[in-house]
Amino acid sequence: MSGAVVKLEDFMLPRGTAAGYVCAYAAMRACTGLTVTRPYAVKRKWTQKEVDDCNVALTRTKNDAYILPGTFGMLRWALKDIKLG
Repeated sequence: MSGAVVKLEDFMLPRGTAAGYVCAYAAMRACTGLTVTRPYAVKRKWTQKEVDDCNVALTRTKNDAYILPGTFGMLRWALKDIKLG
């Protein structure tokens, strides 16, 4: 779960450009992979191997994690489902 949070927050300010979890989730789903020229990778002086490792983790998160970004109203709905379930 924490790995999914980290990957999602990579797309939020200040690491990314998305403001809020909903926008970050949309950007993460649309991302086809990082490159060494992306500002995030340039700032950290990543090698191609580090970018490839990040892309593997991103793909794993997109395929394996269930993320439901939303509002507090959605959180109440989800917690009610968990309590009843």
